[in-house]
Amino acid sequence: MLKMLVEIDSARLLRTRIGAAIALISILAIFAGLGYGVPALLSQYF
Repeated sequence: MLKMLVEIDSARLLRTRIGAAIALISILAIFAGLGYGVPALLSQYF
């Protein structure tokens, strides 16, 4: 994840910067979804 932050900041090509930013946001969204979804799903059964 740190590599993506550095890539966003130091990449010369705009496409590389945008790609790294989208990948980082996607990873954070997946972790947020799992962090919310898994406990919510488990709370229905226990």
